[in-house]
Amino acid sequence: MLDEIKIIKTAKDLDLSFDFKITSFNERTFEINIEGIFRNLEFNEKYCEWFMEDLIDFLLSNKYQLRWDIGLINLHNSKNLKLNNEEIKKLASFFNEKVTSFDVKIID
Repeated sequence: MLDEIKIIKTAKDLDLSFDFKITSFNERTFEINIEGIFRNLEFNEKYCEWFMEDLIDFLLSNKYQLRWDIGLINLHNSKNLKLNNEEIKKLASFFNEKVTSFDVKIID
């Protein structure tokens, strides 16, 4: 059974750098579309940290609890980040190495 997707504040409302849209939430698994970016950011190690901070802020601001609600986040539409393939691989590697409370996967 799908849990109701609740959105209290959008990424734009929160003045985040990245735009996210939850398309599905079921049994601690989120399907999230990356809708785009609001700022022109250069890719580096900080970029990865900013992305995760924005994603966590977005989820917390919409009343999802990191410990109880999130087991896996599948990210879709990574092309909207306007990164090259090597940068996408580095972002995925960052998720695997640095994010330990839940899993984050780049699907497409």
